[in-house]
Amino acid sequence: MIRLNQGSFALRTDALALADSGQGQIEASITSVEYQSTHVSVTTRTTDDQEISVLLSDRDFFANARNPGGSVGLT
Repeated sequence: MIRLNQGSFALRTDALALADSGQGQIEASITSVEYQSTHVSVTTRTTDDQEISVLLSDRDFFANARNPGGSVGLT
């Protein structure tokens, strides 16, 4: 669940993607990366201090690997 100006929204972690900073709908920084066999869970914190997790296939993650501390856009 994330709170935005328009209201609260439930987000599917597997329906989100990472983009370069400034290229997504929500700006965030990566707080952790957890490898889960065929998937990678990326935990982010938005600029307004909300936590959002993104679940990526290992193929998608390693095509453009990200590290904790990096800035990203969420799409």
